[in-house]
Amino acid sequence: DEILLNTVLETCIRHREYRRLENILSRYRMSGIRPDVHTYSSLIKAAGTLKRVGQCWEYWQEMEEQRGIEPNDIVLGCMLDALSTNRQVDQAIQLFAKWKSRMPNRAVMYSTILKGFALTHQAGRAMQLWHSMREENIPMSTVIYNIVIDAQARVGAMQEISELVAAMAGDGVAPDNITHSTVVKGYCTNG
Repeated sequence: DEILLNTVLETCIRHREYRRLENILSRYRMSGIRPDVHTYSSLIKAAGTLKRVGQCWEYWQEMEEQRGIEPNDIVLGCMLDALSTNRQVDQAIQLFAKWKSRMPNRAVMYSTILKGFALTHQAGRAMQLWHSMREENIPMSTVIYNIVIDAQARVGAMQEISELVAAMAGDGVAPDNITHSTVVKGYCTNG
């Protein structure tokens, strides 16, 4: 039953029960379940949590190519997160470029890719994507700014952090405690 599978996968992820998660994914293949798009989201999220990017792609291709199911914003977000958190940001960008025109909540997907840039210390690319988001009139939020500031802080790019903090004020986005602590982290990284 798909509802039970989704619930068990999400519970194992939340409680970091990775051995159980591995067993469930192994047994899924033998179950004969024909997943819907929501279940593919859970499967991709689980495989991404286990750092199995190849398995994420297998689920994606099964969904899109074999079953002919068009991804929604949730499954695309899960796939982008799996790629970004597993340092496959270029693949995430390519996939997002293919589907972004059909997705309603692009700000969340952009922030997922920004997280990948922060994780992989690609501060310049994070700034480029932030500029692109502004050109596309993607609504800015404290969360988005914090991610871009974090990408800069990880490499000590204080000039870019100053630019971002000034842009926050111009966009009417208020900094929070995370913003301030991330700026301090930038100074600590910079020395």
